[in-house]
Amino acid sequence: MIAVQNVEVVDGLFIGLNIVKKSESGGSSLRHCNHSWLRTADGAIIDIYPVGFITMAPVLVATKGEMSVFSNSMYIEEPEITREVVNRDLYRNVRVIQKHLKESVKITKSRFKK
Repeated sequence: MIAVQNVEVVDGLFIGLNIVKKSESGGSSLRHCNHSWLRTADGAIIDIYPVGFITMAPVLVATKGEMSVFSNSMYIEEPEITREVVNRDLYRNVRVIQKHLKESVKITKSRFKK
């Protein structure tokens, strides 16, 4: 296992480009979603949950060099975006469900004890 020191969490936007085929009126539009990633001391991006990918491992994103325009420019730091839960009602509902699941596990365990 390799340890990375001096890593910070960055909140911001992940940018995507939607291109419409010429046969369908043509054009393009930028889209974005709230996202968080890690930044190392030398500026490299480690994306633990890369947008649009199903992967079991984090992605290391190039931030320097000629090809970096195709990678790190999709990550826009935006300090106003926080790591807080976006939907408080959903968070509360999940907590209630967790409580009920824990209680049901306790009841089930007590039935099997002799």
